[in-house]
Amino acid sequence: MTLENQDEMLRRADLARKRAEALHDSGREEWAVAVWREAIELYDRVSESSRGLVEDRGSAAEPSREQLALAALWAEARGRQGGVHRRLGEQAAALDCYAEGKAVEERFGLASTYNRLNFVLGSLQLPAGDPRRKRVSELQQESETVAGAIEERLRSDPELGGECWPWADLGLCRALLGDAEGAARAYREFADKAPRDLAEDIASVLAGLAAKLGETEPEAERRITAVLRRLDRMS
Repeated sequence: MTLENQDEMLRRADLARKRAEALHDSGREEWAVAVWREAIELYDRVSESSRGLVEDRGSAAEPSREQLALAALWAEARGRQGGVHRRLGEQAAALDCYAEGKAVEERFGLASTYNRLNFVLGSLQLPAGDPRRKRVSELQQESETVAGAIEERLRSDPELGGECWPWADLGLCRALLGDAEGAARAYREFADKAPRDLAEDIASVLAGLAAKLGETEPEAERRITAVLRRLDRMS
């Protein structure tokens, strides 16, 4: 593919992303799924195949700046597609998206932990009987790795510390790890920086997680509920 054709594919992918975001904003999530898929397919055409991004073929060569940029775009789009599936109640399809986005984040050492965190969360919220559903104890290493990556980003990027979402993500990881104090500190930072409606969104996520864990893991449910109560007192 020529450089000119690559630029055209990327331009079309960017337009598809904007259409998907507009569909989400207007509440037409079913349509947004297809448009995110269109964006991903365009990125695939630039990279020859998503397999080239998702699968580590053992190359010792460092990825180029262009490959890293494309990997970041692909992983974000896959994660956003997963988010649409999640909001539509399609938990298994969402986890598929997060798993592939996670593989790209890890393979290319991307700064974003969006897919890795949502893979953890999605693995806990699959329907009963799904063989991929995990217990909190089975995801401790994953949660610790994601928490460490977020903390490293916060240390290395002072501007990031002024945003609210990294602190919410860190709070969730710390809650899953049973670190109530660490979760409370992170959520305090989040609450100080976030609009009230976003704080309510995070509380809703925690409440939904607690309810799901209550089906099989009452001790984990109690830990998440305790963190939720502390978050409520911050608002």
